[in-house]
Amino acid sequence: MLDLMRFTSALVVFLYHFHFRLPGYQAVMVFFVLSGYFISASVLKTLQEGVWSWREYLIKRFIRLWIVLIPALILTYSWALLQTHLFGRTSLFSGVLDVKTLTGNLVFTQDILVKQYGLNGPLWSLTYEFWYYILFPCGLLVFYSKGKLSRILFLIIFVAISLFVGKQIMLYFIIWLLGALIAVIKPYKLKSWFFNHFILLILLAATIASTKGLYSFYNKQFNWMNPHFIPDLSVSIAFSLLVYWIISIYGDVLANRKLVFLKKLAGFSYTLYLVHYPLLYFWNAWTTSSLWKFDNNYFLVIKTIYLLGIVIYAYTLAYLTEFRTSTLTSKVIAISNKRFLIKQNV
Repeated sequence: MLDLMRFTSALVVFLYHFHFRLPGYQAVMVFFVLSGYFISASVLKTLQEGVWSWREYLIKRFIRLWIVLIPALILTYSWALLQTHLFGRTSLFSGVLDVKTLTGNLVFTQDILVKQYGLNGPLWSLTYEFWYYILFPCGLLVFYSKGKLSRILFLIIFVAISLFVGKQIMLYFIIWLLGALIAVIKPYKLKSWFFNHFILLILLAATIASTKGLYSFYNKQFNWMNPHFIPDLSVSIAFSLLVYWIISIYGDVLANRKLVFLKKLAGFSYTLYLVHYPLLYFWNAWTTSSLWKFDNNYFLVIKTIYLLGIVIYAYTLAYLTEFRTSTLTSKVIAISNKRFLIKQNV
């Protein structure tokens, strides 16, 4: 069920960017909540079992992000070059395809120190995600660390990162933590199948209704705050309650083999999210250029074929990258453990 939500959210963002009237921006909040749930559950488990390792944790997080990000950045550059070669307007990508911007995006400082590489819009959320990955365990280790100096060190790191990323990213950390809250609250469900699913339908309806948002919300007394935050928070709260209830009823993993295809869909959601935006620029440039030779009557048909092509393109890339995440992570951790043991024995 959660896999279906991941894929649906990525699909909504994708279609929203291609000018469908869907709650694309709010769908990113779904990613934050799910990320908060899955990552925090893993961190809490290892800390409580006394097997926490920064080395293994960072290997997992970097591989998960980079295995798609690096190819996506290369493809962003390639599509930008092809677009400017075919349609001109080289000024569009001025200052966003240089080495400095590329490096900044590789180390997740886009929208902090540099712009999004190649104007690939969805890259903004990776900055938020990455620093939440670091902030959360640092915050917990302020309490879980045994030594007083260690606690002070992690507190200093937490504060330093908070100041570095700024108030906007820290504000949305609240939304990410809603997912973490799901991981620490004990699942609860009623005995009645009917009432469990009735509540589920209510929460689903509330989540859908919340995506309509109140983006006109603004009050001068909160002028320090992103006016989108309150609507985003309302979406996140509704979705968090929905996820909590789904987990309470079904658990976070459904063992039904018929639902394996959902994992396949979720398995390329990250790739679809990262690689579609350069093709949006290409589409816009193509349809407004002299090379667009098609009659307007065929516009919707051609757009549909183009969108299906992007989905196939993303799935193919995911097959080569995102689907290999677990395998690559296991190999890198095994190599890392072996080298660590060798150093320990020296």
